[in-house]
Amino acid sequence: MKKLNHRKRIFIITLILCVFSLLSTIVLYMIINNTKVNYKKIECIVSNVTIKRNYGKTNRGNRYDYIVTVLYNNKKYKLNNVYDSNINKYDEGVLVKAYLSKDQLYANEEGVKTSSSISNLYFVFLFVTIGMFIVCLVIGTNYKKEKNIDIQIKNQLKN
Repeated sequence: MKKLNHRKRIFIITLILCVFSLLSTIVLYMIINNTKVNYKKIECIVSNVTIKRNYGKTNRGNRYDYIVTVLYNNKKYKLNNVYDSNINKYDEGVLVKAYLSKDQLYANEEGVKTSSSISNLYFVFLFVTIGMFIVCLVIGTNYKKEKNIDIQIKNQLKN
């Protein structure tokens, strides 16, 4: 019977940690969306576009990394946050809009937001929350199974 109480305590502690992690993730998400990001919207010239093909561990398709180099104030920068959906507008010699923040250039405002340390913390809490939810499910189902087995054993001993 003591083992059952121990399992119940573990489940309750895990559930509390899961709720704490979920609430922290929600608060961090709200902070990120309400934070005013400091950036300067600029125009720069695309100097080089490189597409690297990455082969994944599965054969479900290929993943590409887009490396776009731009020229701004006679200095070359790597343009961060370039994806499949907007790669066609980055031809060499074309004038494009970018966002300058902390001596880094980004293709869009979301790139500036997700590059902050608080957004990294948000993603850590997001993955921890998902992991804690899975652990809660596993511990909860095991606890319920053990409880049903203990009830069956008690009923058999009474008969």
